[in-house]
Amino acid sequence: MAAFSSSISLFIKKCNTWLPLERFLSLLLQTFPQAWVKWLNRKVVPGIEYYPLNSWRMVRRKGLMFKLDLSQHLDHSVYWSSEDSLKNWIADQVEPRMVCFDIGSNIGVVTLMMGRKTGAAGAVYAVEPDSNTFKKMHHNVQLNGMNWVTPLNIGMGSSQQRVQLYQFQEGNDGANRILTEEEAVGHAKRGEILIETLDSQVSAFGLSRLDVVKIDVEGYEHEVIRGGMETINRFKPLLVIELIDKNLRQNNSSSAALIADLEKVGYACHNFQTQKAVTSGDEFADTVMDVICLAQPAV
Repeated sequence: MAAFSSSISLFIKKCNTWLPLERFLSLLLQTFPQAWVKWLNRKVVPGIEYYPLNSWRMVRRKGLMFKLDLSQHLDHSVYWSSEDSLKNWIADQVEPRMVCFDIGSNIGVVTLMMGRKTGAAGAVYAVEPDSNTFKKMHHNVQLNGMNWVTPLNIGMGSSQQRVQLYQFQEGNDGANRILTEEEAVGHAKRGEILIETLDSQVSAFGLSRLDVVKIDVEGYEHEVIRGGMETINRFKPLLVIELIDKNLRQNNSSSAALIADLEKVGYACHNFQTQKAVTSGDEFADTVMDVICLAQPAV
Protein backbone atom coordinates (compact mmCIF):
# COMPACT_ATOMS: atom_id res chain seq x y z
CA MET A 1 0.00 0.00 0.00
CA ALA A 2 2.84 2.39 0.89
CA ALA A 3 4.55 1.64 -2.43
CA PHE A 4 1.31 2.32 -4.33
CA SER A 5 0.80 5.62 -2.48
CA SER A 6 4.39 6.63 -3.28
CA SER A 7 3.88 5.82 -6.97
CA ILE A 8 0.72 7.93 -7.08
CA SER A 9 2.58 10.84 -5.45
CA LEU A 10 5.41 10.61 -8.01
CA PHE A 11 2.89 10.52 -10.86
CA ILE A 12 1.08 13.61 -9.51
CA LYS A 13 4.37 15.48 -9.14
CA LYS A 14 5.30 14.68 -12.73
CA CYS A 15 1.89 15.90 -13.93
CA ASN A 16 2.36 19.12 -11.98
CA THR A 17 5.40 20.05 -14.08
CA TRP A 18 2.98 20.77 -16.97
CA LEU A 19 3.27 24.55 -17.03
CA PRO A 20 -0.42 25.57 -16.81
CA LEU A 21 -1.02 23.15 -13.93
CA GLU A 22 2.25 24.13 -12.27
CA ARG A 23 1.34 27.83 -12.38
CA PHE A 24 -2.13 27.17 -11.02
CA LEU A 25 -0.75 25.10 -8.14
CA SER A 26 1.96 27.66 -7.31
CA LEU A 27 -0.65 30.44 -7.10
CA LEU A 28 -2.97 28.24 -5.05
CA LEU A 29 -0.22 27.51 -2.51
CA GLN A 30 0.14 31.23 -1.81
CA THR A 31 -3.35 31.22 -0.31
CA PHE A 32 -2.80 28.23 2.01
CA PRO A 33 -1.56 28.15 5.61
CA GLN A 34 2.14 27.28 5.82
CA ALA A 35 1.44 23.89 7.43
CA TRP A 36 -0.58 22.92 4.36
CA VAL A 37 2.14 24.23 2.06
CA LYS A 38 4.72 22.01 3.75
CA TRP A 39 2.46 18.96 3.38
CA LEU A 40 1.70 19.71 -0.27
CA ASN A 41 5.40 20.27 -0.99
CA ARG A 42 6.04 16.72 0.20
CA LYS A 43 3.05 15.15 -1.59
CA VAL A 44 2.33 16.94 -4.86
CA VAL A 45 4.96 19.58 -5.60
CA PRO A 46 7.64 18.42 -8.07
CA GLY A 47 11.12 18.66 -6.53
CA ILE A 48 14.21 20.14 -8.19
CA GLU A 49 15.01 16.74 -9.70
CA TYR A 50 12.00 17.20 -12.02
CA TYR A 51 13.46 20.35 -13.57
CA PRO A 52 16.40 20.63 -15.97
CA LEU A 53 18.92 23.43 -15.53
CA ASN A 54 17.60 26.84 -16.59
CA SER A 55 13.94 26.10 -15.90
CA TRP A 56 13.16 29.80 -15.65
CA ARG A 57 10.03 31.30 -14.15
CA MET A 58 9.16 34.96 -13.55
CA VAL A 59 7.04 35.43 -10.43
CA ARG A 60 5.91 37.93 -7.84
CA ARG A 61 6.10 36.80 -4.22
CA LYS A 62 4.86 39.06 -1.42
CA GLY A 63 5.18 42.09 -3.65
CA LEU A 64 8.72 41.30 -4.86
CA MET A 65 9.66 40.18 -8.36
CA PHE A 66 11.97 37.21 -8.94
CA LYS A 67 13.40 35.41 -11.92
CA LEU A 68 13.86 31.84 -10.70
CA ASP A 69 15.50 28.66 -11.96
CA LEU A 70 13.42 25.80 -10.55
CA SER A 71 16.37 23.40 -10.82
CA GLN A 72 17.98 25.29 -7.93
CA HIS A 73 17.09 24.75 -4.28
CA LEU A 74 16.36 28.31 -3.09
CA ASP A 75 14.67 29.36 -6.33
CA HIS A 76 12.40 26.32 -6.08
CA SER A 77 11.58 27.14 -2.47
CA VAL A 78 10.61 30.72 -3.31
CA TYR A 79 8.50 29.65 -6.28
CA TRP A 80 6.55 27.09 -4.23
CA SER A 81 5.87 29.56 -1.40
CA SER A 82 7.91 27.90 1.35
CA GLU A 83 8.09 30.34 4.28
CA ASP A 84 11.28 31.05 6.17
CA SER A 85 10.68 32.48 9.63
CA LEU A 86 14.28 33.69 9.96
CA LYS A 87 14.14 35.73 6.74
CA ASN A 88 10.86 37.28 7.87
CA TRP A 89 12.34 38.07 11.30
CA ILE A 90 15.37 39.75 9.75
CA ALA A 91 13.14 41.92 7.58
CA ASP A 92 11.12 42.90 10.66
CA GLN A 93 14.28 44.32 12.29
CA VAL A 94 15.02 46.63 9.38
CA GLU A 95 13.70 50.20 9.46
CA PRO A 96 13.72 53.09 7.00
CA ARG A 97 17.14 54.74 6.49
CA MET A 98 19.04 51.76 7.91
CA VAL A 99 22.24 50.46 6.32
CA CYS A 100 22.50 46.67 5.95
CA PHE A 101 24.89 44.04 4.63
CA ASP A 102 23.59 40.74 3.28
CA ILE A 103 26.74 38.61 3.16
CA GLY A 104 25.90 35.47 1.24
CA SER A 105 22.99 37.04 -0.65
CA ASN A 106 22.33 34.05 -2.94
CA ILE A 107 19.51 35.11 -5.33
CA GLY A 108 18.66 38.13 -3.18
CA VAL A 109 15.65 37.11 -1.11
CA VAL A 110 16.82 38.73 2.15
CA THR A 111 18.51 41.50 0.17
CA LEU A 112 15.19 42.55 -1.37
CA MET A 113 13.30 42.19 1.90
CA MET A 114 15.89 44.47 3.52
CA GLY A 115 15.80 46.92 0.62
CA ARG A 116 12.03 47.24 0.73
CA LYS A 117 12.28 48.24 4.41
CA THR A 118 15.28 50.62 4.22
CA GLY A 119 13.85 52.52 1.28
CA ALA A 120 15.93 54.82 -0.90
CA ALA A 121 17.03 56.80 2.18
CA GLY A 122 18.91 53.72 3.39
CA ALA A 123 21.24 51.24 1.71
CA VAL A 124 21.78 47.51 1.31
CA TYR A 125 25.04 45.90 0.21
CA ALA A 126 24.49 42.41 -1.22
CA VAL A 127 27.58 40.20 -1.26
CA GLU A 128 27.57 37.09 -3.49
CA PRO A 129 30.81 35.54 -4.77
CA ASP A 130 29.44 32.85 -7.12
CA SER A 131 29.30 34.44 -10.58
CA ASN A 132 26.14 32.65 -11.80
CA THR A 133 24.24 33.24 -8.57
CA PHE A 134 25.41 36.86 -8.52
CA LYS A 135 23.92 37.44 -11.99
CA LYS A 136 20.55 36.14 -10.77
CA MET A 137 20.67 38.26 -7.63
CA HIS A 138 21.68 41.37 -9.60
CA HIS A 139 18.84 40.77 -12.07
CA ASN A 140 16.33 40.38 -9.22
CA VAL A 141 17.49 43.67 -7.71
CA GLN A 142 17.01 45.37 -11.09
CA LEU A 143 13.56 43.79 -11.52
CA ASN A 144 12.49 45.54 -8.31
CA GLY A 145 14.04 48.89 -9.20
CA MET A 146 16.01 49.11 -5.95
CA ASN A 147 18.88 51.36 -6.99
CA TRP A 148 19.82 51.81 -3.33
CA VAL A 149 20.87 48.14 -3.24
CA THR A 150 24.50 47.61 -4.24
CA PRO A 151 25.30 44.08 -5.54
CA LEU A 152 28.92 43.06 -4.89
CA ASN A 153 30.40 40.10 -6.78
CA ILE A 154 32.98 39.32 -4.11
CA GLY A 155 33.44 37.09 -1.10
CA MET A 156 34.22 38.35 2.37
CA GLY A 157 36.88 37.10 4.75
CA SER A 158 39.68 38.12 7.07
CA SER A 159 41.99 39.58 4.40
CA GLN A 160 42.06 40.56 0.75
CA GLN A 161 43.02 37.57 -1.39
CA ARG A 162 41.96 35.42 -4.30
CA VAL A 163 40.69 31.93 -3.49
CA GLN A 164 38.97 29.05 -5.25
CA LEU A 165 35.22 28.50 -4.86
CA TYR A 166 33.97 24.90 -4.98
CA GLN A 167 30.66 23.27 -5.83
CA PHE A 168 29.42 21.38 -2.79
CA GLN A 169 25.93 20.14 -3.66
CA GLU A 170 24.35 19.67 -7.09
CA GLY A 171 21.19 21.71 -7.51
CA ASN A 172 22.14 24.10 -4.71
CA ASP A 173 24.55 26.78 -5.90
CA GLY A 174 23.91 28.56 -2.59
CA ALA A 175 25.97 25.82 -0.94
CA ASN A 176 29.08 26.58 -3.04
CA ARG A 177 31.91 27.38 -0.67
CA ILE A 178 35.55 27.99 0.09
CA LEU A 179 37.35 24.86 1.27
CA THR A 180 40.81 23.96 2.49
CA GLU A 181 42.92 21.94 0.05
CA GLU A 182 42.21 18.77 2.03
CA GLU A 183 38.44 19.34 2.20
CA ALA A 184 38.26 20.29 -1.49
CA VAL A 185 39.15 16.79 -2.74
CA GLY A 186 36.30 15.49 -4.92
CA HIS A 187 34.57 18.86 -5.33
CA ALA A 188 34.37 20.66 -8.69
CA LYS A 189 35.96 24.10 -8.98
CA ARG A 190 33.58 27.02 -9.65
CA GLY A 191 36.26 29.59 -10.32
CA GLU A 192 38.55 31.93 -8.45
CA ILE A 193 36.90 34.71 -6.45
CA LEU A 194 38.09 37.93 -4.86
CA ILE A 195 37.86 38.13 -1.08
CA GLU A 196 37.53 41.54 0.57
CA THR A 197 36.96 42.40 4.23
CA LEU A 198 33.88 43.97 5.79
CA ASP A 199 36.13 46.66 7.26
CA SER A 200 37.56 47.56 3.84
CA GLN A 201 34.13 47.74 2.20
CA VAL A 202 32.65 49.91 4.94
CA SER A 203 35.63 52.24 4.48
CA ALA A 204 35.42 52.17 0.67
CA PHE A 205 31.74 53.17 0.72
CA GLY A 206 32.33 55.79 3.43
CA LEU A 207 29.63 54.43 5.70
CA SER A 208 28.82 56.32 8.87
CA ARG A 209 26.45 53.68 10.22
CA LEU A 210 25.76 49.95 9.92
CA ASP A 211 22.63 48.52 11.47
CA VAL A 212 22.06 44.92 10.36
CA VAL A 213 24.45 42.27 9.03
CA LYS A 214 23.36 38.82 7.88
CA ILE A 215 26.16 36.28 7.37
CA ASP A 216 25.48 32.94 5.69
CA VAL A 217 28.63 31.82 3.87
CA GLU A 218 28.83 28.04 4.29
CA GLY A 219 31.55 27.79 6.93
CA TYR A 220 33.43 31.03 6.23
CA GLU A 221 31.45 33.02 8.82
CA HIS A 222 34.34 33.37 11.28
CA GLU A 223 36.61 34.71 8.55
CA VAL A 224 33.98 37.38 7.80
CA ILE A 225 33.84 38.32 11.50
CA ARG A 226 37.64 38.51 11.73
CA GLY A 227 37.71 40.86 8.75
CA GLY A 228 35.01 43.07 10.23
CA MET A 229 35.98 43.43 13.88
CA GLU A 230 36.76 47.15 13.61
CA THR A 231 33.36 47.79 11.98
CA ILE A 232 31.50 45.57 14.43
CA ASN A 233 33.16 47.21 17.41
CA ARG A 234 32.48 50.68 16.01
CA PHE A 235 28.83 50.39 14.89
CA LYS A 236 27.58 47.44 17.01
CA PRO A 237 25.17 46.19 14.31
CA LEU A 238 22.65 43.42 14.84
CA LEU A 239 24.34 40.23 13.59
CA VAL A 240 22.46 37.23 12.20
CA ILE A 241 24.85 34.33 11.59
CA GLU A 242 24.41 30.79 10.32
CA LEU A 243 26.34 28.53 12.69
CA ILE A 244 27.16 25.03 11.45
CA ASP A 245 30.11 23.73 13.40
CA LYS A 246 31.08 21.11 10.81
CA ASN A 247 31.29 23.76 8.10
CA LEU A 248 33.34 26.09 10.28
CA ARG A 249 35.78 23.28 11.04
CA GLN A 250 36.26 22.76 7.31
CA ASN A 251 37.88 26.21 7.43
CA ASN A 252 39.96 25.59 10.56
CA SER A 253 37.57 27.40 12.91
CA SER A 254 34.66 26.48 15.19
CA SER A 255 31.40 27.81 16.57
CA ALA A 256 33.01 28.33 19.97
CA ALA A 257 35.86 30.40 18.51
CA LEU A 258 33.46 32.61 16.53
CA ILE A 259 31.21 33.27 19.54
CA ALA A 260 34.27 33.93 21.73
CA ASP A 261 35.46 36.70 19.39
CA LEU A 262 32.04 38.37 19.54
CA GLU A 263 31.92 38.08 23.33
CA LYS A 264 35.23 39.96 23.48
CA VAL A 265 33.59 43.02 21.90
CA GLY A 266 30.50 42.93 24.10
CA TYR A 267 28.04 40.77 22.16
CA ALA A 268 25.60 38.22 23.53
CA CYS A 269 24.09 35.60 21.24
CA HIS A 270 21.05 33.36 21.29
CA ASN A 271 19.72 30.53 19.15
CA PHE A 272 16.98 31.89 16.86
CA GLN A 273 15.15 28.57 16.77
CA THR A 274 15.15 27.83 20.53
CA GLN A 275 15.68 31.37 21.91
CA LYS A 276 18.28 29.91 24.32
CA ALA A 277 21.51 31.76 25.08
CA VAL A 278 24.58 30.64 23.15
CA THR A 279 28.04 31.11 24.71
CA SER A 280 31.56 30.11 23.74
CA GLY A 281 31.54 27.55 26.55
CA ASP A 282 28.70 25.53 25.01
CA GLU A 283 29.06 22.12 23.36
CA PHE A 284 28.76 22.62 19.59
CA ALA A 285 29.35 19.15 18.14
CA ASP A 286 26.94 18.55 15.21
CA THR A 287 25.37 21.96 15.84
CA VAL A 288 23.21 23.54 13.13
CA MET A 289 21.60 26.83 14.13
CA ASP A 290 21.10 30.48 13.32
CA VAL A 291 22.32 32.85 16.02
CA ILE A 292 21.16 36.37 16.75
CA CYS A 293 23.95 38.45 18.27
CA LEU A 294 23.28 41.77 19.99
CA ALA A 295 25.71 44.29 21.43
CA GLN A 296 25.17 44.61 25.17
CA PRO A 297 25.04 48.01 26.90
CA ALA A 298 28.34 49.04 28.46
CA VAL A 299 28.35 48.54 32.23
